[in-house]
Amino acid sequence: MKNFFSVLCVILLFIWGCSVPGSTQRYRSQLDSESAGNKPIPDAFNPSDGILLIEDWADQDRSVVKNSVYVSYQTDDYVNNFVTRNKKRMIAYLKENYPSKYEFAAQSEIYGSKAKYSNKTVYQYALVISLVKRSQRMETQFFSGNEGSTHHQPIFRYYIYDRLNNKTYAALGYGASTIMLAFKGAIKRINRKR
Repeated sequence: MKNFFSVLCVILLFIWGCSVPGSTQRYRSQLDSESAGNKPIPDAFNPSDGILLIEDWADQDRSVVKNSVYVSYQTDDYVNNFVTRNKKRMIAYLKENYPSKYEFAAQSEIYGSKAKYSNKTVYQYALVISLVKRSQRMETQFFSGNEGSTHHQPIFRYYIYDRLNNKTYAALGYGASTIMLAFKGAIKRINRKR
């Protein structure tokens, strides 16, 4: 009887651990909401036509990215830090894997009407980045019984934004917790279009 009770407790704990609210919840970024129902790459997109703008600087975003229950950063600082640290590697990757023309531009230059990029037929498409922010919470670890943070990493995702038609397309892949993996995946996906 004692063994039966122990086995029953373990089964109930397992079921309870699998059904914790939010454990299977999908986290979506604002760009995911805007691009819902769209393809990842527009039919009219041709990498050899025009110049692809690549976002390299996020403007002020007062939202917060939580890396754990205790540690959080301002979203724009977090993105800009990773892009700045990896920009040389991005350029090297583009030189080897993207034969078409491109330019790096700030978020305000992509979404705004700055004189340099005002010709939306030449600079029609932009590769923009978003951060999928996973919620952090304290949870009890099943085997140890200790309470700890979930430590979900934020996910970088790239999207194609059509500046001429003001339309964001679906994510170019699932994204990655490292910006270079997300960036390489997006460029590979774009190259398949050629």
